[in-house]
Amino acid sequence: MKLKGDQQTSRAMNRRLILNMLRRSGPTSRAEIAILSGLSPAAVTFVITDLIEEGLVIEGEASKGTGGRKPIPVAINYASRLTIGFKLNAVGLEAVLSDLSTTPIETIFQPIPDTRPETVVCHAAEIVRRLMPDAKHRARNLIGIGLALPGSYDVETGICTVLARFGWHNVPIAEMLANEVDVPVWVDNDVNSFALAQHLFGQGQQHDQMMALAIGAGIGASFLTNGIVHRGANGAAGEIGHTIVTPGGLRCECGRQGCMQAYWSESALTANWAAHCAAAPDAIVDLAAAADADDPAALALLRDAGLGIGTVLASVVNVVDPDIIIVGGEGVRFGAHLRDPIAEAMRKLAFKSSPEIVFDWQHNSWPRGAAALAVQRFFNFESRKGQVAG
Repeated sequence: MKLKGDQQTSRAMNRRLILNMLRRSGPTSRAEIAILSGLSPAAVTFVITDLIEEGLVIEGEASKGTGGRKPIPVAINYASRLTIGFKLNAVGLEAVLSDLSTTPIETIFQPIPDTRPETVVCHAAEIVRRLMPDAKHRARNLIGIGLALPGSYDVETGICTVLARFGWHNVPIAEMLANEVDVPVWVDNDVNSFALAQHLFGQGQQHDQMMALAIGAGIGASFLTNGIVHRGANGAAGEIGHTIVTPGGLRCECGRQGCMQAYWSESALTANWAAHCAAAPDAIVDLAAAADADDPAALALLRDAGLGIGTVLASVVNVVDPDIIIVGGEGVRFGAHLRDPIAEAMRKLAFKSSPEIVFDWQHNSWPRGAAALAVQRFFNFESRKGQVAG
């Protein structure tokens, strides 16, 4: 019995190894897979045969050669399965129907009247049925649904432990949606989801130690080591937006005073600029446009924010030591006006070295990140199972 278990585990590990090799390298011959992976040709053939029978891997055309049998490359059939990702914000749900590479097939934005859990679930289920109206087709091809939300989560149970922005506490949001659509549902913090998508198919694909930073309605971070998200004891790792930078200062949505995101989140910067424009009627209303036009006040506002964010990040980098930081969220629209002072502060204050900082400009990265919560299971058999209908 033990031998059978060992064989099953070995087979699953070989499967994961080969799938991730094909994800990173693209079409590769069986012989090349054996050389690169260290697996025997027989083991490679066994796994590839299974994957082809499942429709998850396809064969390409034989490569050209001078003689003998031509190598036939194999590649992941990303179109063989589908997933749906949801990103929730204060005004609606952004959804994407994607293939296994999280490449969008169809996108929908659905305004919602409020952010109560029941409302979110009702509209999400409606979107699922709009994107895939045939229930049999959903059951056969939809591997699952990902929910990317702000807040903290018990990812094993699919429970939102706290989402202060919307007043959620201990909400079994994944199970609630699974009961409506009858497919597995994964839920996680939106920055973790964004980071996972970047690791699987984005700018972090070739990096084993990466950090994602979100600058939007709040400020949050996520840390991945070899594709594994560091969550902390309470699932609250990465909440750097609640670092106190001004004791007794502005009140944050969390209820405390002086949090970093109360000053330097995109929404805080926009509100600050709106107050400036009210006192300066001739100012350009949009902060990014004003900075692009070299407005001194706009440049100063973004530079101060960048230096502040960079100062906090330097301390974080000294602890986790990532080799790349990928920045997403509405704040990327400020471009170099925000990125350069962040990098400047980090160069001065980071102990060892300052990692590369890149901005993600893809408008649909966040719902794709949600879709990656389900896709991750495809590439990692050890990842958690999604919540199913109770």
